[in-house]
Amino acid sequence: MLPDLESLELKTLSTKDYNSSPYVYENIFNSLSANNKITKILLTCANDFKQIQFFIDLCPYMQYFEIYCSNDTNIESLVRLILMDNLKLIPNLNILCLSIPTANDKLVDKLHKVLKPMNLYANYMVKRLLDKIHIQSK
Repeated sequence: MLPDLESLELKTLSTKDYNSSPYVYENIFNSLSANNKITKILLTCANDFKQIQFFIDLCPYMQYFEIYCSNDTNIESLVRLILMDNLKLIPNLNILCLSIPTANDKLVDKLHKVLKPMNLYANYMVKRLLDKIHIQSK
């Protein structure tokens, strides 16, 4: 199923039927995650951390992950989820890009503080360009 796909952009995402047949989804998921070559993901539709976790689990070769966040997204928790809880699952991740309508320098400072206790401060730099914050490996 599209074994040469390297990039994935999703504008809408429905998890309505996700729990209806776990066995079917598990088989499909295991097959896809073991065989895909997806290195770039752009989510313009992630509504919750469960959806983001799904793509982390699905795409272990991910190098670039861009997420469009709403104003009510807890950005600090999102960064912890991806870089602290899941970095071992996506060891090739070089850039985490968060598109945030309210991005500002104060948020960049907060993210520096989030990275520091995770011992990731020396390995990543945080930059803002307009409404996008890039957390990039050095």
